[in-house]
This record gives sequence, C-alpha cells and structure tokens, in this order.
Amino acid sequence: MRQIFRIGATTVFICLSLAFLCSCSGPAMSLDQLLSAAVNAAAEGKFTSCEKLAGRALKIDPDSANALILKAYAVNGLGDKKKAIEIAEKAALADPNNFFIQATYGRLLYENGEYSKAYQPLLKARQLDSGNMNTLVLLAKTTQKLNKTSTVAYYNKLISKVPRFANSPAPWNEIGFYYVKRGNYPAAAKYFRKVWARGSDEPLAALNLAYFLDRWGKLSTARQYYKKFLELANSNPDWQKTCESVRRRISQLPR
Repeated sequence: MRQIFRIGATTVFICLSLAFLCSCSGPAMSLDQLLSAAVNAAAEGKFTSCEKLAGRALKIDPDSANALILKAYAVNGLGDKKKAIEIAEKAALADPNNFFIQATYGRLLYENGEYSKAYQPLLKARQLDSGNMNTLVLLAKTTQKLNKTSTVAYYNKLISKVPRFANSPAPWNEIGFYYVKRGNYPAAAKYFRKVWARGSDEPLAALNLAYFLDRWGKLSTARQYYKKFLELANSNPDWQKTCESVRRRISQLPR
C-alpha cells in the first residue's frame, strides 16, 4: 500500500540558542565563548567549524554536556551518524534534565532507525517541555514505528494543538496506517476517509483509500476510488504508469 501525506522529517535544531544551554563550569568566559561560537557555526551549517570549536571546549571541560551535544550535532552533519549518537548519548547521560540535549539525542536515534532507543529520550524531552511541537511530532512517529497504543493519543494531541495539523490529511493518515498495522480495518477505514475528506482533490488520497479498501476486501468500493483516482490523475503524465496499473486492477475486480 502506498503511503501518502507522511509528516515530513522534523528537525529539532530549528532554533539553536544558548537559551537551551545550561551554565558551564571551568574558565567561564573562555568556555562560554567557545560554546557560543560553536552554536553560531551550527546555526550556519558550518559543521567542521562547529566540531572544532566543541572539541576545544571539551579540552577545557571534558564533561561539558553542552559541548558534547554540539560536537554530536556537528559530527552528524558531517555524515558520521554512529559516532554522533555515541557522543550524544554521553551528553544525555551527563545532563538528563536538559531538554535540548534529550530532544537532540532522541532525534539522532530516530533518524538512524533506532526507534526503541529513541523513545525514552524523546519522552523525557516531552516531559521537560510539553509545549514543544517538534518533539511531539517525533514522539508520535516513534510510537507509531513501535506500534505503541499511545500513538493515537500523540497524533490527536497534534491535531488539537497545532492548527495546521487539524486541517491536514497527514495525522489522520498516520493513524489510519497505525490501525492497519494492528489489523483494525474498521478503525483504519474511519481515518482514511478523514484523509479523503481533507484531500479529495489529490490523486494519492483516492489511490491510498482504494488500495486500503482493496486490501480489506471491499472490492466494490475500492473500484469506485480507483476510478476517482483515474479521474484526478489521468491528465498528469507523471501518473501514467500508475494509471495503467490501476486500469488493470479495475479489470480484475467484480462489477
């Protein structure tokens, strides 16, 4: 089944700011200056500079959780995800009550496909700052990957708290796939129809619902949405191969 309207990857580093960083021990000015410069380099995407600055900060204070998480961010930006996670884990253990650090560690794990490990730091970040919607998105996606019963509650929270999600097909679609994964097709149908109600001019919305109904065995209704898909996509050259496949499938379905 093709999945649509997936919520895009959410970047926790939307606003790198010293507001997230705790006060540091050691030679305060020197260490603070290095951390400040590392933050600025990270915000500008200058990962090599950020790594070097964070490394210099760690020479002053090897246990600085702030320097560690900045180094992890830089290393991840340079492409070494495994090393970044190792460094971020050290930061998370050093400062378990720092929202920025926990959220960053959880995000790195999620992006690396380590969903079971990502869950706890993301949950901790959520507890530290319940108003942060980026963390809520990641937590919803993580619980969905783990097939946790809390998935629906997190998506419903997004729908109720974020206006752009309330009118978007995305969270309803995710809940639909959650119920498909759990084998609850009646509940999934309810949410896929919500997707259709919010995206009835989108070929993928019709196709997604058709695929689901076909899989569920609701062949007559699936035929209707396959035809709706063809109406919406037939003039789009990007959809021609899919249209051919759909026409073949329609010919196999009972009238």
